[in-house]
Amino acid sequence: NNTGGTKPMSVYSTMAVLQFIKTLFTASAMALLSDFYYDNDLTQVITKDDIVKIDLSEAYAKNGSNTLIRSVGVSSTAYANVTEVKWFNREGSVSYIPQSCFLNWTSLNKFDFGCVTLIDVAPFKNTGFVDLVIPATVTQIKNSAFEACLSLETLTIEGSLSSGVGTGMFSGCTALKTATMNEITTLGVRMFKSCTDLTTVIAPKATVIKEEAIGSTCTSIT
Repeated sequence: NNTGGTKPMSVYSTMAVLQFIKTLFTASAMALLSDFYYDNDLTQVITKDDIVKIDLSEAYAKNGSNTLIRSVGVSSTAYANVTEVKWFNREGSVSYIPQSCFLNWTSLNKFDFGCVTLIDVAPFKNTGFVDLVIPATVTQIKNSAFEACLSLETLTIEGSLSSGVGTGMFSGCTALKTATMNEITTLGVRMFKSCTDLTTVIAPKATVIKEEAIGSTCTSIT
């Protein structure tokens, strides 16, 4: 059911829009659009620059949708060059990053989290972040969310992740050197396992450090 005057994708199924979709996405990646609703023309919601940017900030998608972007990174090479994604930011829109959503998008290095509160299992595994800031609006990160991000060097988590800390969230990020988490109270199981370059963890409020949370290479925990 549409709310707030939003219109289903079918309203815009004109020849021009269909041609735009064919140009922008391969058939295997069409799931990206399946549950989205738009107030404006599609081209104003998703921008195309040789498919290096995807902007969903003004789009609307229902929370709880089962077919929202899921595992397209595994099945398609259409996004091999995507460097930047802006997530939904409209009130009432989808506030989680689905499981495996951007898995293996190795060029992805900039992400606007918009209204996100939950990051599900492994959505950013093997992506291209170098300097990652996770805003305080994110309250839960699940297992392996950023595992094996081989270019990641610095990490900042601004909030406390009060709703949950998953297992192995940043495991295998072999270039990670510094992690700053001023509000976190728990360092989760295998949080930084196999982060072989990690030397500094700043977590002044951490009172619980779980199994293999930090590897042996870390020389400073404050």
